Amino acid sequence: MAVPKIIENASPAEIAQWIKACLDRALSAENGRIAIAVPGGLTPFPILQLLAQSALDWSRITVWPSDDRMVREDHEASNTGRIRALMEPVGADVAALSLTQTVPHFALVWLGMGADGHIASLFPTMIRRWMIRARSAS
Repeated sequence: MAVPKIIENASPAEIAQWIKACLDRALSAENGRIAIAVPGGLTPFPILQLLAQSALDWSRITVWPSDDRMVREDHEASNTGRIRALMEPVGADVAALSLTQTVPHFALVWLGMGADGHIASLFPTMIRRWMIRARSAS
């Protein structure tokens, strides 16, 4: 396993360039579609905007939100809605989160972390409630 390289204080442009290089490699290695997972919240959108402007074959990429809020997609707080509005016009397919969907093998998983240390909108106090809801839905 490769030792990860940590780049501190990278700019949105540097992060977008790094992600684009990863996606270029993944697209070159696969004949069909690839899937990626991206975070929601405020931090990733400047980077996603740069990626949306890059020369990637978005028609071969399915973008999955790695987290979302319990709101309709047309709500301003919906990560899926914001990702869809940004990525579908450039040709990407955007998957909506669902308990019944089969999760693909991801070429890239990008997780964000909130200022308070939360990841993927999972807070320690919410995990038990989420698990109970997931069990009752199945």
